[in-house]
Amino acid sequence: MLTQWSLTQLQRGPKIDVNWKASNLLIILGSGTTRLPYHDDLMTSIPGVPRVLKAARLYFDCKEKNQRSCKILATGGDPKKNGQSEAAVMARELLDLNIPNEDILLEDKSSNTFLNAKFAREYLKTKDPFEGIYLITSGTHLKRSLLYFEHFGVRATGIPSDNLQADFSILPKSSNIYLLDIALHEYIGILRYHFYNFMEWNEPKVISE
Repeated sequence: MLTQWSLTQLQRGPKIDVNWKASNLLIILGSGTTRLPYHDDLMTSIPGVPRVLKAARLYFDCKEKNQRSCKILATGGDPKKNGQSEAAVMARELLDLNIPNEDILLEDKSSNTFLNAKFAREYLKTKDPFEGIYLITSGTHLKRSLLYFEHFGVRATGIPSDNLQADFSILPKSSNIYLLDIALHEYIGILRYHFYNFMEWNEPKVISE
């Protein structure tokens, strides 16, 4: 019950009805990369797979209903030193899903969610403004991610790529302990953000334009 309550508080939110604008940007947050056994190929780690698939589905929905500008920004550097950025790996997977190369943008410097937000902001300042910005990440990760992006003045609509649920059991289950660890990581990240703001250790907030 503790695990489910923790997950519910993170993932609770209104149902999102996407209203496509004239120009739209889908931002996928990186989740790390995994090296496949017996060869050097990299793939997006398990938490990131639903993010890539969700972004692809939204992209094709945008193109079908909007027929105008729809771009995907893949974010994430190479903090694990695997030799290729998270953004580049996701871009390759998006190409495999028939997303045109010209509609895939890369932010490949960041090593965590806070830097995802910072470098995405810097990237957006160099491009034509997008009327609709949509942030795609795991349901448990969304609340913290939106907090960080808002810190840098990026107003985005959050779209969860998945929804985690605990498995009710009388006896303790390792899967529930794992899910609780995921939830605690997010709560600690939110508390740390507010503590760093209080101590003035974070960069100053950016006022939305």
